Amino acid sequence: MPELPEVQTIVDGLNQQVAGATVVGVSCDWKKMISVETENVSPNGAITLRSEKTWKKFESMVVGKKIKNVERKGKFIVFNLSENVHINAHLIVHLRMTGHFLIITPEKRKDTKNAIHEKVNQYIHFQMELSDGRIIALSDLRKFAKIAIAKKSDIDRIIIVGQDPLNKEFTLEKFRKIFKDKRGNVKQILMDQSLIAGIGNIYSSEILWEAKISPLAKIENLDDKEMKSIFNAMKKVLKLAIKMRGSSESDYRDVDGNEGGYQKIHKVYKREGKECFRKDGGIIKRIKIGQRSTFYCCKCQI
Repeated sequence: MPELPEVQTIVDGLNQQVAGATVVGVSCDWKKMISVETENVSPNGAITLRSEKTWKKFESMVVGKKIKNVERKGKFIVFNLSENVHINAHLIVHLRMTGHFLIITPEKRKDTKNAIHEKVNQYIHFQMELSDGRIIALSDLRKFAKIAIAKKSDIDRIIIVGQDPLNKEFTLEKFRKIFKDKRGNVKQILMDQSLIAGIGNIYSSEILWEAKISPLAKIENLDDKEMKSIFNAMKKVLKLAIKMRGSSESDYRDVDGNEGGYQKIHKVYKREGKECFRKDGGIIKRIKIGQRSTFYCCKCQI
């Protein structure tokens, strides 16, 4: 957590509410999450990235800049900032396990019944103050989130992810192609971020239930019909999860501090011992695959 639907929900909220706003201040009480990524050219001409833990430089590259827009790359959030004397800056954020962004207004701070006052929204370690008095805050209970600033040409060196499952150009043919020579459990393959970006433990379980495929099935043994079922289920599940603003199984909240709604209609995830929604007599089981809990129906996912 959070996975693609949660990250996309946050990105959509940020674009709707803060695109075009100017950052007038930044603060952080856990500077280990901050880095400035700069190019380092070796004697042989090879270009690598040097990660600097320099708060003052980071601050100078963010303050005074306009947020042009926000986009998602896999599970990463990218704030595209206006040009400055250093670089055409891009703020790159990975929320890791428990991070989520909040947009806090002075009115919300005063209203103690507002969702932002829920305990899960109170672990704020990074803030960007906007010129209109609003604040973009990062709440992160476990402090695993990472925030880096880099120039546009270096983004692809920092964000190395596979195909985006919701990209219109990601066709069934491309889906089949990336799995052509792969071997192993289909669930673990779906969660491989170097192949497909954004699918984690929740949605891999939900996708495979929708496709009627066992999470223990070997990817190399699936036929064309089964691969098509997974592909269609992937698109369907992820789009619906975004529509319902993600799953709030634990810490995830949207930019207004509210829970998502998809957890209310999970078909298998965390439904161990319950009857399958297909009413086929199956019971949801929980097993461990790759040290992660996996949920599936013992009847329809064979």
